[in-house]
Amino acid sequence: MMDVEGGVYFGLDRIGTDIWNLLENPRRVTDLCAELERRYAAPLDVITADVCALLDRLIDEGLASVQA
Repeated sequence: MMDVEGGVYFGLDRIGTDIWNLLENPRRVTDLCAELERRYAAPLDVITADVCALLDRLIDEGLASVQA
């Protein structure tokens, strides 16, 4: 991903890319994590922690936002 305004490149691995693609349509974090749990063999608590860390970074960098 490229932040053209900031001139910064952000690389995502395969799972990060899946998360990014799933965010194309707004969804709750719990729904996002449940979908990833269905796709990958990992415990929900690990998925949730990893997703929240990625989302925090995307939000901090202005690449994602929280909707009420």
